[in-house]
Amino acid sequence: MNSTDTTTPGRPAGNHGIMFMVLVTLILPLGQVPLDFYSPALPTMRSSLHTTPALLQMSVTLFIICSGLSQIPIGAISNRFGRKKVLLTCVVGLLLSTLACGFAVNIEMLLIARAIEGLFAGVGGVISFSYAGDSFTGRQLTRMIGLIGMAWATVPVLAPAAGGVVVSLMGWRGNFWILAGMIALLGIIFTFALPETLPVERRVPIRPLRVVRTCLSILGNFRFIAYTLVFTLCASTQLLFVSVAPFLYQDKLGFTPGGFGLIALCVGAGNLIGNANCSVLAMKLKPSSIILLGYLLIICGNASLLASALFHSLDPTWISISIGITFIGCGTVCPTAASMSVDLYPGEVSLASGLINTTGLVGIGITTGLASKLHLNSQMPLALLYIGLTVAGGLLFLLARLKTGPDPSPGVPQPGE
Repeated sequence: MNSTDTTTPGRPAGNHGIMFMVLVTLILPLGQVPLDFYSPALPTMRSSLHTTPALLQMSVTLFIICSGLSQIPIGAISNRFGRKKVLLTCVVGLLLSTLACGFAVNIEMLLIARAIEGLFAGVGGVISFSYAGDSFTGRQLTRMIGLIGMAWATVPVLAPAAGGVVVSLMGWRGNFWILAGMIALLGIIFTFALPETLPVERRVPIRPLRVVRTCLSILGNFRFIAYTLVFTLCASTQLLFVSVAPFLYQDKLGFTPGGFGLIALCVGAGNLIGNANCSVLAMKLKPSSIILLGYLLIICGNASLLASALFHSLDPTWISISIGITFIGCGTVCPTAASMSVDLYPGEVSLASGLINTTGLVGIGITTGLASKLHLNSQMPLALLYIGLTVAGGLLFLLARLKTGPDPSPGVPQPGE
């Protein structure tokens, strides 16, 4: 099958119009906005809830891990009842748990509410990927996931900046009130404007044993595992900024929440540029070439961040520019690696995308949990962690290329499938 085809057998063409594509890109932020929007408030919450930075960072870790663990169940349920019903049900749960976060009176209540919020937020990743996989394949799928990635990249750019302004004007609880309003608005839009892409005849009963067997089969594909871990490690690099940077910039560099929000706006723009770069290059270059280009940018950014730690101490300009370059590379690699993974299983889009997001989010959660133990008196620990993640991801990608050879056409069975 030609990789430029937009449909495959068993995949309906669906609605490929611009409005449909915009609506699909709006699904992913359901899992991302609750993570990024309140990050500037973390230092303020420390005194209000009488807690420690480590426990507040744990609220980020819990959200990420619970979001990852819910991916496969949400994907399996959507295979039975359709994408839209599951999406709207999770929107309601996300709204209620977000309100509970705003009413938290201690760190224990916040941690419980954030864990529940994370479970429902898992809908953003798996359902957006499922909508894309229901309707596209090949380079068109890479392009669509690149557009979804732009939505994923836009949130870390805009959300911390907006969150910094909100916490300055309304306090940290205001972040959750505004967030609840955003979720409610998206729920209304999806109710009236988003179509269903999984027809009744293609829906399957929820069979736990079948789900387990299929997941094990997918996880037996070395190519799928390698590309998924490449996605995970690059995404971890990006999400570490959310959990670690507020304390580095506000406690060590003296920035206000609003000031940090502006820094996050500038740094996060690199992620957005990288995703836009991926979407454009997807129609011109092979996915493997795009990933190599992305890693070249990541290496440059990491080297610059390390140099800033060695020669310029806590220079916020150099630190921010270095991380921004790294983010351009990560924004190029992440959607490309994800599309290469999901495109291997056109008949199991929901489970494949669920496994990608579960692996990614659990991996990110573990990374941010470990990062909460860092004593950030400088950017050196962050630079070394970034370098470690880059080396691991680069080696996995090269090993996958050496072991399995050139990328196949979509839907062609691979070893271990």
